[in-house]
This record gives sequence, structure tokens and C-alpha cells, in this order.
Amino acid sequence: MSDKTNAAMAEFWNGDGGSKWLSFEDRLEASLQVFGDRALTCAGVKTGQRALDVGCGCGPTTLELARRVGPEGRVKGLDISTTLTSRAENNARAAGLSNVEFECADAQTTDFGDERFDLVFSRFGVMFFDEPAQAFGNLRATLKPGGRLVFAAWASREQNPWVTEPLQCVAKHIDLPQPPPANAPGPFSLGDPEHVKTILNEAGFNDITIEVFSSPLVLGEDIPEAVHFLMNMSPSGGAIGAADPDPDTLGRIAADLARMLETQQTPNSVAMEASALIVETGNRKQETGNRSLG
Repeated sequence: MSDKTNAAMAEFWNGDGGSKWLSFEDRLEASLQVFGDRALTCAGVKTGQRALDVGCGCGPTTLELARRVGPEGRVKGLDISTTLTSRAENNARAAGLSNVEFECADAQTTDFGDERFDLVFSRFGVMFFDEPAQAFGNLRATLKPGGRLVFAAWASREQNPWVTEPLQCVAKHIDLPQPPPANAPGPFSLGDPEHVKTILNEAGFNDITIEVFSSPLVLGEDIPEAVHFLMNMSPSGGAIGAADPDPDTLGRIAADLARMLETQQTPNSVAMEASALIVETGNRKQETGNRSLG
């Protein structure tokens, strides 16, 4: 077994990554909620359960899990970033929830001791492991008999126009970084359902169900907010940050993004189509209405 500890991701999320996430916290949480809600529905959370929320960030899904398990249950939020777990603790206090705790730790290698959970859950927090089979194996060991793993992860880049189309705009003005190797740690590392099944099988999971869940991803209330988001967060923001273009080039990128977004306006927001994989293990009866790949 590898002893890798996701050092690069720890450095990123305790540095610029975590700071940027906090600066966009309200927009990110509002945009991602629909995907978390779908995964929570699939999790079938019950009163009194113990749940582990992996890659919990600022804790929105952790707090929702805590509400659903009720005072008789208990939820732990786990994240590799002290920046984000500190904010999560503040959010829990503000919400008045006492059945929740947060820990800054690496889910791939941390020793959970005798802790056992009915549910291991994640909303976009499990795509960054250096050794995903090891990480999921470690998480599987924390589950009680009959416990379940449920998570949301981004589908492939090609299924996410909110990623590909802004990058096409940016590429007119700067050279894009080389894409990471297939299945390398990053937002889209679990975008291939067959790859996900292989990893989970290796980690000891079976009875795996995967569905594609699509929904508009709100980038902002108006075009200026959406442009600001795309130029600072998401893969397009990462490409711009790596290139560090001059102000004139930044202005041209912003103008191109604004033109692209003119066709993405709704009465109350600017949104682009996004798709995630909702992955379940266990034998929950699969709901109808979404395309299953399991």
C-alpha cells in the first residue's frame, strides 16, 4: 500500500485554493447545492445514523446531514484544509448544531480508530486522492456492516459545458496548460464510470450504482458576476492564473466570456449546463427518472 499523503493537495487547499474558495463561498455553495441535494436524496439518511462527510469544505452538506440524522445521530466533517474546516466550525456554531464535529485530516491515510459510520458521504470531495483505491479502502474500513458510500463527482469535462466553453474563450488569448494525465487527481478524475467502478471494486466495494445527474450550474446573478467567477475559479480561472496575462489580455478575455454568456442568461441568473456522477454502494432501491449507468 502506498504511503502517499496527498501533499500537493494539502498545500493547495491550505493555501490559495482554500482562500479562493472562501472568497467565493456564497456563490459556490448556492451553485453546488442542487448536486449535493441529489446525492443526499440518494443517501437516504435516517434519524440516529452516524455519517462521515469527506472533503466537507465549509460544511454545508455536513450541516444538512446533521439536521437529517437529528439529535440522536452524529456527523463528522473531514477535510484536508484547516482554512475550510475553521469556516465550517463557525458555520456549525451559527446554525446552532451540536451533533456535528469537524476534523482536518487526510481521508486517504488517517486512522479512524474505532469510529464506525452508517454512511460515508461526499459532495465533490473525493476526486483529489493521489491513491484513490487506497483512500476508498480506508473509508470502507470505517463503515458499519451494511453501511453505504454515496458521493457526487464531476462527470467528464466533455459533459460539462461550463468548463469547456469558457476554456475555449480563454484559449484565444493565452496558451492553456497541458491537461493532466487521465485519471490524475483533480476535479474530473472520477468522470469515467468504468474507472470509478474499477477503483471501488479494488477498494472492496460492490453493488455499485452510478447515474448521471445534470442541472444548470449558476455562475452568477448577472454577466459581470459570472465573468468574475470564471476568471478566478473553475478550470478557466486556473488557466488564467497560471498564465498571469497582462491587463489588456485580461480585458479581452473578459469581453469574450461576456459575449459567450449572453446566450446563457435566465431571468434571474447566468447558468450553464453541468453534469455529475452520483455514485452509490449498497442496495438502496434506485429512483427512476435519471439515467443509470450501474
